[in-house]
Amino acid sequence: MTAILGTPTATFPPWLAKKFPDIIQERDGIQRTIGTRRQACFSSPNYRKAVIKIVTAMAKHFGNHPVVIGWQIDNEIGHEGSDIDHSQTSLKAFRIWLKNKYKTIQNLNETWGNIFWGMIFNSFEEIPIPGRHVASNFHPSLIQDFYRFHSDTIIDFVKLQAQILRKFSVGRPLTTNLYPSPFLPIIDMAELATYLDYISWDNYPTWGEQETPFPHPFISAMQQYNRGLKNLPFTVMEQISGFQGHDLLGYLPAPGQTKLWMKHSIAHGSNAIYFFRYRTARFGQEQLCYGILDHDKKRQNVITNFKKESKKLKNTRRILQKNYFQLRLLSYTT
Repeated sequence: MTAILGTPTATFPPWLAKKFPDIIQERDGIQRTIGTRRQACFSSPNYRKAVIKIVTAMAKHFGNHPVVIGWQIDNEIGHEGSDIDHSQTSLKAFRIWLKNKYKTIQNLNETWGNIFWGMIFNSFEEIPIPGRHVASNFHPSLIQDFYRFHSDTIIDFVKLQAQILRKFSVGRPLTTNLYPSPFLPIIDMAELATYLDYISWDNYPTWGEQETPFPHPFISAMQQYNRGLKNLPFTVMEQISGFQGHDLLGYLPAPGQTKLWMKHSIAHGSNAIYFFRYRTARFGQEQLCYGILDHDKKRQNVITNFKKESKKLKNTRRILQKNYFQLRLLSYTT
């Protein structure tokens, strides 16, 4: 058995938040709390210091273990609204980012066209965070730069961990599992991909209270997007294995549908697929994420079918590889 280790930076323990309150995100005046996940402020120096410590410790301890074949940085980074932060820590970092970009407040005013609606700023300290709590939309240039700031901040957060892992776990490939849909407006995924060795994403055609799965063309678009980030085969780091949800359950995949989604990923260029989960969680926030094994760990039809399909794929592996090579050869010679 081999393992891809994930860095545990998508959440933090209560004691850390108590010691450093500035590490907590805020959204439209509401502070995220302990008990959920992805509540960390990516701009917080204290959180970055804590991340450096734990990732360094993990990399030193496990980095050269023969079982460890790679690393997953964070988990679905930016998902569940965590790609936007309205905290004071974020605001302070945003103003510094703007100052580095525009140099002077006069240049920012002219570039944004702040004469409109009387939005001339006298200093960077006057610039607010664009929230949803106003009667009219914020200036589009302000919103765009706010998004770009968060993209740069999150990418730098991934880069920070990548540098540590490459130093202490030499030769192990790095990725971060992108979430569906990966083409959302905040993070520049193409820029993020430059710091990764390969692309991986989490394929959930249905989730929670959905009554029907996403249509196949939409799933295909997501698969192709991920392949296109490096123009190389990609990994499905989490492939749905059954009923899935956190607090609500809707659509139950029909017999053979999970197999269909698996083959759909392969057809679009996936060279590795990991199913989530192996065993259904017996406690915590993901008890409703059904796995290949149920809560009682008894072997049911699901695991039997998975073994059958795995065997079939092994038997067709040589054929698939041969045809892929011939297709590439044809493209080079025509």
